Amino acid sequence: MNPPILKSVTVLRDDQWEKLEPLLRSKGTDSRNPDRSNRLFIDALLWYLSVGCTWMDLPARFGKWNTIFIRLKRWNENGYWRQLVEDLRDDCELRALVQRIEDHCEQRKAMAVRAAARKAARETYNISHIQDDQNA
Repeated sequence: MNPPILKSVTVLRDDQWEKLEPLLRSKGTDSRNPDRSNRLFIDALLWYLSVGCTWMDLPARFGKWNTIFIRLKRWNENGYWRQLVEDLRDDCELRALVQRIEDHCEQRKAMAVRAAARKAARETYNISHIQDDQNA
């Protein structure tokens, strides 16, 4: 039997966090401890992307998976990820980590648009069939 393949989990190093932290101060945070909250949030996203699990499999140490998911979605809708990528143009390694998050968001957004288009096409098809049946 082959041993399971373990994926390398990406987390922020302290030096990367020192560069990223000031850029996150104006973003939505947990008001009780915003710095800790933001770092856990970013680490949770990097863990999620590294492991490739479902949101519900996110370890409890990161907080509630649904809260992290909603925050990710909200930050994407507000353009925070794109802005962070632009702000980090001088640090290729850190920029690449944030770019992974933005790319994931954009892929999910595109999937949602395609799903909505398929649903609209099905509804149009169903309506036209009902009208054809009524006319026959």
